Amino acid sequence: MKVTDSYLNHLPFGKFVKLRNLWSFDAFPLLEHFRMQDGTDYFSYWIDLPGKIGKRMFWQVAPQDLSAFFKGSLSLRDLILGGDKDAYRFVFEVSQTGEFKDGTILTAGKVPQEYCPDEESFYV
Repeated sequence: MKVTDSYLNHLPFGKFVKLRNLWSFDAFPLLEHFRMQDGTDYFSYWIDLPGKIGKRMFWQVAPQDLSAFFKGSLSLRDLILGGDKDAYRFVFEVSQTGEFKDGTILTAGKVPQEYCPDEESFYV
């Protein structure tokens, strides 16, 4: 089943553990690494949209992509836009109290360019 532009009010997977902040600014996490109980890795990325409420994007990261990202051969932008074009990206608005609201499911091929970091977004 292909899903694009569907709405949800919570992340549709079980419990996960935050492993670490990968990028942060003034102690605010911009990019986070999570792991599900089954060993599946997910990233959470803060979408910076000037003048708009904060948004976070969550998505599964394949083991080979995770390795390439940490080695610096795959950018965050390519992680978000690349891979399986039918893979889901979960986007939520985040309130000032940290609550998720107005969630959207997008496929990788439907992620707006304004949601993505620049092309030189490599892990160092």
